[in-house]
Amino acid sequence: DLYLQMETLRFDNKFNYKINIDKKLDPAVIDIPPMLLQPYVENAVWHGLLHRDGGGLVTISVERRNGMLHCAIDDNGIGRKRSMEINAKRRMSGKKSMGMKITQDRIHITNELYNTNTDVRIIDKVSDTGEALGTRVELEIPL
Repeated sequence: DLYLQMETLRFDNKFNYKINIDKKLDPAVIDIPPMLLQPYVENAVWHGLLHRDGGGLVTISVERRNGMLHCAIDDNGIGRKRSMEINAKRRMSGKKSMGMKITQDRIHITNELYNTNTDVRIIDKVSDTGEALGTRVELEIPL
């Protein structure tokens, strides 16, 4: 919430956000590994919403499903394909983003250290006509 508050101020309210936490969950007792969700939220803002014409929205939802903590980061941004096209110029200048690689490595190490099965799915949202409607990231974290 604090990160998103800062980014909305920083980018002059170019986007909005919602955080939905299941009423049955007590956030004070839920333990999510550090820096697990934020890189995906950051990508939603920086790569999806900031390049979008008009206001964007990122929604974070957290609920319990089948003994797992289900976290979803959903945006209505430009989509990963268009974002990659825009960022191709940056890569040509020698700059390479490592955020997702570091996050994947952290998940892998956590799974091995604690014998858990945290899982991540990245879903490209598209209309029936193939138009990008944003991106959804779903994380399943053992409770």
